[in-house]
Amino acid sequence: MRYAIFSDTHSNLEAFDTFSNYCKKSKIDRYLMLGDIVGYGANPQEVCDEVFRISDAVILGNHDQAIWDDDLLDWFNEEAKEAILWTRSKLKGETVKKLKELPYVRVDGIMTLTHSSPNNPEKYPYIYDWATAYKGFKSFSTLLCFIGHTHLPMLFSEKKSAGCFLEEGAHQLMRDDRYIISCGSIGQPRDRDNRLSFGIFDDEAYTISLVRLSYSCKEAARKIRNAGLPRNLADRLL
Repeated sequence: MRYAIFSDTHSNLEAFDTFSNYCKKSKIDRYLMLGDIVGYGANPQEVCDEVFRISDAVILGNHDQAIWDDDLLDWFNEEAKEAILWTRSKLKGETVKKLKELPYVRVDGIMTLTHSSPNNPEKYPYIYDWATAYKGFKSFSTLLCFIGHTHLPMLFSEKKSAGCFLEEGAHQLMRDDRYIISCGSIGQPRDRDNRLSFGIFDDEAYTISLVRLSYSCKEAARKIRNAGLPRNLADRLL
């Protein structure tokens, strides 16, 4: 079975459409979304509609929770907070209800799915290095844990006690090891490569393939500016 593993769409419809069109041609069996559907971008309702339509599992992200949880707002910088408040005004009530029902963690066969580290996921800790990954490995029991949140494609090996940047292309996984894997971001990549990023996990070949795709980032940025959102949210897409 082939799984599309994606996260951090952040209301970027241009990036999401490019991702979706690619997957339609790639024999994807299941779609697993790891949180932060909304935030930053100019098309929150449209992206929510599409994510919920195609996904077999959706996990709660911190930007998603902030849509309905005022206590989380102080966690964000001023630009992100402004985008969240703007997004609240654009979402339908039924969509907010769906966001409220999303879990922090889901176990799907040999995979644990969560937005941040599986260590206290409701606090949204980041995994950037081996020290934070080590705490994560102690918090799940499956062979694989897929995460989002950092917007950086990375792979951590429990057996090697190490992590690395996940390059574009296919990577063979070892069945006698455990991994924490981030496949980057659809809507807000932050590794100095403005192409969207996601993963395809093949459970028979036991590979994770990182896919990078160019999309109409100039159009996504134009729409952010036209919506009156902070200009930096547009500029960093480019």
